[in-house]
Amino acid sequence: MINRIKSILDDSMKLANIFCGGTDLSYLGLAKKIEVEDVSVEELENYLSIPNITVIKQTILKIIEKNIKNSKVYSKLLEYTEFMDDSFKILGPCKLGHFAIYALKQLGYNDDFQIIFNNLKDDDKKTVMLLENSLFDR
Repeated sequence: MINRIKSILDDSMKLANIFCGGTDLSYLGLAKKIEVEDVSVEELENYLSIPNITVIKQTILKIIEKNIKNSKVYSKLLEYTEFMDDSFKILGPCKLGHFAIYALKQLGYNDDFQIIFNNLKDDDKKTVMLLENSLFDR
């Protein structure tokens, strides 16, 4: 699985160079752009492949806000549900995987959410529920 993740990140470096010039400061700028501007669905789909946790997190938040449901978004969210390693931390115990699981539920992919949620460890379940409780009014 680690090799698959590395391959995904390597492939998406091309997108990072196009959108961000490959610098951390540019990633932060892109995350801010996603937060404050009205970006297109196509842009959001592309931003889901940027190899930066902050950009992906902000993109997912915008996708939830705009209630975007399509095969590209769905596939990426399912893929990201496996990103539970500490290198994918968003904040505290919350990792990209938890956030993707939360997003599946918010976007109405309830069957997939329930299957994945039921197979989580108790601590991971608590983290997903914490996300839901803290971001529900967003």
